[in-house]
Amino acid sequence: MGVHENMAMKVLSNEAVAKGFAEPMFDVLMKGLGKSVAAVKGS
Repeated sequence: MGVHENMAMKVLSNEAVAKGFAEPMFDVLMKGLGKSVAAVKGS
């Protein structure tokens, strides 16, 4: 797993790449959070 961690750190240490990566990941997390909240409210 160390190789993958090193690759991720190299890629994400590039500020432009990190910013481009952060926005879609935030959207994915927010969509997942919305589904979780809806599931809790429905229970």
